[in-house]
Amino acid sequence: MVPVAPMAWHSIARASRWYLPLAMAPLLVALAGALIVVLIDPYDLRPWGPRIVLTDEAYPQDMMPRLVAATANGRFTHVLVGGSTVMRVTPAMLKIAFGADKRAFNLSFPGIRPADMRLILERLAEAPELERLIVTLDATMLADADANRSDFPIRYYEPRWHEVLRDLDWMSLGDAVLVGYYGMLSRRARRGHDRKRSYQKPILGRPDARADLARSIERARGRILEPSQRVCGDIASIEHALRPALQRLDARGVAIDIFLPPYSLAAYADWYGKGRGLPGGRPETVLSDLMLLRHCVLVAVKDLRHVRMHGFDNDGITADLGNYRDTAHIQEPAVYQQVLAAIAAGTNVVTSDSWDEYDARLRK
Repeated sequence: MVPVAPMAWHSIARASRWYLPLAMAPLLVALAGALIVVLIDPYDLRPWGPRIVLTDEAYPQDMMPRLVAATANGRFTHVLVGGSTVMRVTPAMLKIAFGADKRAFNLSFPGIRPADMRLILERLAEAPELERLIVTLDATMLADADANRSDFPIRYYEPRWHEVLRDLDWMSLGDAVLVGYYGMLSRRARRGHDRKRSYQKPILGRPDARADLARSIERARGRILEPSQRVCGDIASIEHALRPALQRLDARGVAIDIFLPPYSLAAYADWYGKGRGLPGGRPETVLSDLMLLRHCVLVAVKDLRHVRMHGFDNDGITADLGNYRDTAHIQEPAVYQQVLAAIAAGTNVVTSDSWDEYDARLRK
């Protein structure tokens, strides 16, 4: 055994005294951060903490799924729910359409799935001051009833006392600090994020994109009108995600508008050309699958007195690619405003009596 000098033993002992505190420091920092998040509760998930104030801003798209509880508790009178097809709608647009005195919010984020929609509608069904709800019927509602968006933070809506550390990430900690400092959850303090950035330039303005679309349209001629292989009973999201909460809201007298997003007429050929079917379907049945979803929802809500369905596929909007960023997403704010004005006025309503005409015109 090699002898150790007394001075060396002294250095080892002194270093060992600092080892445990240094090793514990990251855990203590994480616990402190989690405590801040839990106590301030920036997304209004728990019964304590300051009341969260959401401002009339376009919040970052990665933040929107965390705002379900804050929206339901936020005393909003008008709420829009949907996916990427309505993300550009702002609270200001909703107020122009429905009234400047309304408290409006757009709770939309890309890739919304049936299980996400179910949770959102269940929470909004308890919103005490809700007067009007606009539900966007995106094609993603054809997915399995228990499907969530891949990064939907479901843990935020099932909080358990022993999982407080799971609430901690840089976004939640930053938002907790901002709520504590500003008293509101404001995007002004998050200037690096803006969900409008994904809409900077229309994709269809690029020559290569126009050439790809032209080739897709040519390949799709006569091939995208095949009948759907499904029936209404196959679309589980209707009974699991949509109808129960809509029924509760209808019983309260809340006005419900089911909005059929107007994909461009070129979208169906574009999807076919890229080999993309809607969830659970084939490229050849994209149009038939979408129309089946819409018709099945129409049948499912026909007995609800305060529910209306609005369609804009045959209004000229869908024939003008200048209105779109790509074949599925509207780019022009004026088009959104036109659609919202029609919903507020109660026009462009699709009913059981008008369905056959609406369907036939779109398939021409």
